[in-house]
Amino acid sequence: MAISAVGTLAQTNSDLVETTLAVSPTAVGNVLLLAVRVFSGAETVTSVSGGGVTTWTCIAGPEVDTYPGANSNREIWLGRVTATGSATITVAYSATPSVLTELMAQEFSSTLGASASWALVGTEWDLLNSASTTAPLFPSLTASTSGQLYFGHMTFEQTGANGSTSGFVYVDAPHGGNKVAYNTNVSAGAVQPNAVQAPASTAHAIAVLVTDSASTGVSVFPSLVSDRGTAANATAATTSSLTLTSPTTIAVGNYLIARVAVDNSGTNGAAPGCTVTDPRSNAWTVLGPALVDPGAVSAGATAYIAYTRVVTAYQAADALTFNWGGISTTAKAIVVEEWKNIHPTSPVAVSAVTANAAASTAVSVSITPTAPNQLVYTCLATEGIAGDTVGADADSTNGTWSTLTTTASANATATNNQRVSGQYKVVTAAGAQSWDSTITSRDWAALIVSFAPPAFPPPVWRVVREAVHRSHYW
Repeated sequence: MAISAVGTLAQTNSDLVETTLAVSPTAVGNVLLLAVRVFSGAETVTSVSGGGVTTWTCIAGPEVDTYPGANSNREIWLGRVTATGSATITVAYSATPSVLTELMAQEFSSTLGASASWALVGTEWDLLNSASTTAPLFPSLTASTSGQLYFGHMTFEQTGANGSTSGFVYVDAPHGGNKVAYNTNVSAGAVQPNAVQAPASTAHAIAVLVTDSASTGVSVFPSLVSDRGTAANATAATTSSLTLTSPTTIAVGNYLIARVAVDNSGTNGAAPGCTVTDPRSNAWTVLGPALVDPGAVSAGATAYIAYTRVVTAYQAADALTFNWGGISTTAKAIVVEEWKNIHPTSPVAVSAVTANAAASTAVSVSITPTAPNQLVYTCLATEGIAGDTVGADADSTNGTWSTLTTTASANATATNNQRVSGQYKVVTAAGAQSWDSTITSRDWAALIVSFAPPAFPPPVWRVVREAVHRSHYW
């Protein structure tokens, strides 16, 4: 098995917002690696199509750096060739970039031909050579075997030139001597090419390590990074503020997920609205409501799940605002968590399902995930206090349940409060999942949803080792 470069780097070379790039793939089963740079931190790539490829997948980024004068975003996308001949890659952005963009694509072949199974071995982005240097480094990645493909892109503050790392091909990228560097036959172990810059300054880089033979593998699946804040009170207001915990460490590209329990404070006991105002304009989606309404305002409970993919980095002291549709709402409880390895563009695999009951000790809500490695995630809102019992589900069908953080308001009257809790499970196979809990007798409303892992569909390519490292500087 051996990997080779096919032809030369296809690239745009204008001072325009580029959305297309002409390529001409030569063989089915080859792979195209596309590097994208947007000279702004505000816009990201939402999809890539064409170029003789049926399915494109983002395998690195989006990464927002602090390039002097303006932020820049870089991403690397992978596509397995399914049709040969002249073709056009089309890139769609989250918004029309206000400044120029760069597109760079290189085709690679394998001696395995059409049976090659291209797989991501490792990736790293936003490596900032923060100390002024004339010899900036690309990311260090570890090859599991020899013969794997390293592909990286570097942005220089000053004028860049080719490095001297043995086995690497250096290609000028558009504008300012930026570089693409690749090696189709790295040795097993750590791989880290260098570059040259004059005069000495800082640089940013993004890179991936790819193999053509994913004969074995472990999957990348959603995983909890950390709790990122709680808020709970019994003070009537139309909004609630939640200050994020250590917001500058929340990784761009990860998700924030919020579980919300709130009074049924709408007209005649209906659910209040729920939207999220984000200090960095990250776009939130709200699922629900699940509502238990015994027939009077604030006599039941409402549950919501809200989520956002972090595109713009948070800053110190940032806070989220939860809006209750202009309705003065007394009791509420909110928990926000950071999650990684959720699909970047289609996070919900199976739509949310709701359930509820009044004055009940038995909670049950069900969903049917459609594939392994999906995250089954629950939110339970109860009209109760922190000391109430909420039993953990011990069912181990296709995975085990893990318990999430609970918080509650603290009104002197127990039933004038809201308590939020929940559990999650990453499933090992498709099939029905029921989340069941025994609780202190309360009015309750529950949501359950299935979040999708990144799109690494076999046999086009499979993840063989998760190795994602980030060093963010803002």
